Amino acid sequence: MSICKSYKNLCFLCIHFWDKLASVMISFVKKIVRSDEKLYYVARLHVIHVIQGALWFLLLFLAGRYLDQYLFSLLSHKNHPVVIDLLFTRFVLPPYTFTLFLSLIGIIVLLTLTFKYLSTEVGLTNQRIIYKTGLIMVDVDEVDIEEVRGEDIDHGILGSILNYARIRLDCRFIDDMMFPAISQPYKFVEKLNKLRERLDEKRQIKTRDEETIGL
Repeated sequence: MSICKSYKNLCFLCIHFWDKLASVMISFVKKIVRSDEKLYYVARLHVIHVIQGALWFLLLFLAGRYLDQYLFSLLSHKNHPVVIDLLFTRFVLPPYTFTLFLSLIGIIVLLTLTFKYLSTEVGLTNQRIIYKTGLIMVDVDEVDIEEVRGEDIDHGILGSILNYARIRLDCRFIDDMMFPAISQPYKFVEKLNKLRERLDEKRQIKTRDEETIGL
């Protein structure tokens, strides 16, 4: 029981560390907020993306070890070196070929998901939603809050435990906006709905004023 509790505390400590690392990075969204709008919230991806990358690396590494230990010995005919003739050149494969190759792929996957985690932001202002991706090649998508009709939250069992979810915003006249697994999704949705309510109230007041002036 104490071992399970220790592993649980270690997992939450790692999640807290990666969340802090992402939060100390300079926010791109804060730089592009206009002078006539106010930034209410900035959501970031959950550390589950980094965990997925680490699991892919571990899986590929173990697969490489398996191929080197079992299949490599079969291909090499009783532990003799594996020789490949290619374009009049003979290559002798070392016994760790599969481990090295698959581990390299795992590192690429891990780094890709880590950079995605560190560089993705979802900004919420009083006028629009800003979705920024990319670290060097930055891509920014925007949608006015008035165009959002609803949201769909997909968290699953693990997401409900670790507090992350994927969100799809149902938008009018434009394509729906999809967010990968973000941290504290219900906090983001709660703030979004409050802003939508404020805009609806302002719209209703404006409509009543126009009708009063018309009378």
